Amino acid sequence: MSGLLLSERLNQPYQLRLELRTNDLMAEPAQLLGVSCTVVIERGPLHHEICGIIESIEDGINDHDDMLAMLTIVPALRALGQRRTSRIFQEMTVPEILEEVLNEGLGPYQRSIDTGFLTGDYPTEEYTVQYQETDLDFCHRLMEEYGIIYRFKHEDGVETMMLIDSDSAWFDVTSYGNDDGMIAMVQRDGSPGMREDIREFFRESKRRQTVARTMVFDWLAPDSLQEAENSEATDVGIPNGAAIDPEREDYEHEEPSTLYGYRTAGLDFAAVERQVELRRKVQQRDAVRCFGTSTVTALTPGMKFEIFDHPQPDVNGQYLVVSVEHGAGHYANPDVPGDEYTNRFECIPIDVEWRPERKTKRPRIAGMQTATVVGPAGEEIYTDEHGRIKVQFHWDRVAGYDENASCFIRVVQPWAGNGWGFVFLPRIGMEVAVTFIDGDPDRPMVTGCVYNGANATPYPLPDEKTKSTIKSDSSPG
Repeated sequence: MSGLLLSERLNQPYQLRLELRTNDLMAEPAQLLGVSCTVVIERGPLHHEICGIIESIEDGINDHDDMLAMLTIVPALRALGQRRTSRIFQEMTVPEILEEVLNEGLGPYQRSIDTGFLTGDYPTEEYTVQYQETDLDFCHRLMEEYGIIYRFKHEDGVETMMLIDSDSAWFDVTSYGNDDGMIAMVQRDGSPGMREDIREFFRESKRRQTVARTMVFDWLAPDSLQEAENSEATDVGIPNGAAIDPEREDYEHEEPSTLYGYRTAGLDFAAVERQVELRRKVQQRDAVRCFGTSTVTALTPGMKFEIFDHPQPDVNGQYLVVSVEHGAGHYANPDVPGDEYTNRFECIPIDVEWRPERKTKRPRIAGMQTATVVGPAGEEIYTDEHGRIKVQFHWDRVAGYDENASCFIRVVQPWAGNGWGFVFLPRIGMEVAVTFIDGDPDRPMVTGCVYNGANATPYPLPDEKTKSTIKSDSSPG
């Protein structure tokens, strides 16, 4: 091995670039593509294991007539970025959806997930759509919307994806010379000695929004809008940029669709407040960030450590590691002589809760689609007390053209008052036009019906083109 560069971050698949050299010009590095492998960084009795799949290989000959091979090693999770589909999940919690999608995608690689650190209460969601998204983007989006964190543990030659929603999964870093999470700040005129140290440590404070607000419309209780706000601020020992006046408001009304849903009960206002709280945590997450370099080989995202011996006393304390870039061989920091391994890391004060930001875009359906009205066998009209119907979209490869194909969907009528107006219900087998509120696949609405090859017009056209007609049909017909 001539070089190693490993980039890790919470809620991101890691990437390891491994540079190998051999004088065997007959070697065939390409044969390693797709193979599971383990790379170990050792220092004394400690070892940092990184497992994964070889995703790509570059090879060639250098001017010393050596063969060089650059391997890119990633978790099996990255393969989910090559699986794109559209499907509907009904009556499932978000962790249940994640388990189904992740286990389905990771199973062929003999990988698994660990949900033992999910401690929150997750409601059952009536209707969640994965629309033209890769499995990886879909999972990222759900985790970002619900504040679920993930990191990896590496054991017995495989990496396991850990899903987390509390600080119960933050473990102490074990370093060479300290096994209790304590890491010393090396003194400029001192010697590192027989221990791993932090070489540089910088703190960044910046202004962020000071309050998160939202307003939500509940169609089951339309007379009043639901409002929520959160301006809580964590004490970080220095001025908190997410709490310094004057007020800087983050008003967002595009909350995750499950807040609106297709419920038979009223809106769960606690869910609205939880979403605002998550947004507020992301604001505070970036108000104080710390960056440093170290020789601690076991430093990984999701680990915690306590720095001591820093010349600025208020810097000493506990921190959560957010990201690390490890370098070994010629990727090590040249400013640290005599050490073939160094890293650069980002962390935040341990009292600040880290939550993922919502950066994975929700898919949008810009125009209208058509679908087929469905219901139970033997029925001609299938509806509920709100005049809603169920449909099967033409892209749905799983549903069976029955009452389980979708949630109940609202139907646009020409007039809709309190106990008066129009009621024309699309019947099973009809083709209907469906639009989506804000283009959101999770929020369909039927806007009308269209004739097709199976459902003809009441009179032959164009022969009867002068007739304008409303013609009903007895049910069952």
